[in-house]
Amino acid sequence: LLPAALFVVCFVLVASPQLLTSRELGQLSLRWVNEPDPIAWNQRVPYTVHDVYSLYPTSVLGIVIPGIFRHADPFIGWVVVSLAAIGAMAGWKKLAVRVFLVLAAWGLFLSLGSAFFLHGVLYSVLPYLNMARNPSMVIAVFHLGMAGLAAFGLDACRAAPEQCRRFVWPLAGISAVLYAGLALRISVRPERGQEYYHLSVAALAALVLACVFLAWSRSAIGNGW
Repeated sequence: LLPAALFVVCFVLVASPQLLTSRELGQLSLRWVNEPDPIAWNQRVPYTVHDVYSLYPTSVLGIVIPGIFRHADPFIGWVVVSLAAIGAMAGWKKLAVRVFLVLAAWGLFLSLGSAFFLHGVLYSVLPYLNMARNPSMVIAVFHLGMAGLAAFGLDACRAAPEQCRRFVWPLAGISAVLYAGLALRISVRPERGQEYYHLSVAALAALVLACVFLAWSRSAIGNGW
């Protein structure tokens, strides 16, 4: 407890020059939040603004397909998502894994803003949430949770490859389905401009990842990663 307390004290002292000056500046400033009139530092941002700047539900596809987003980019790629899934399944008994999973889930849900059915309730009861302008930026919390889960997934694959191989088949299947769906989408309509560039990159990554997973599950490639 003593090292933790000393860390908190040092953290506050280091951050205080920026925190105190930012608070002072905030009290003297006005904010334009996409409303006709500006608001003061201690006024709520109208929920209609949250509705505009929420992450659209279709942007969830942008987690694995680059370029599909509005206001904030959720992309992390299918490789990180797959490793995070392995980390969540293989390390479920670990408290840290469950904490990262909760962080990722709530970060994603809160970034959806008004599209998340509890967001309006949380807007009313959680301090300072109603003063944020752009709910979609909470996707950074989702990224933090997924990064932690992916790290656990990579460690699990290296430490217990035999245990992790049972999770590989469904992930390889999903990768193959994702590739097939994107390839079908690209082939249905001729490209106008470069609209299919990101789709083709994501499809190729999904296909390569599916092949890597299948080869690893059959011990065709080593366990050294």
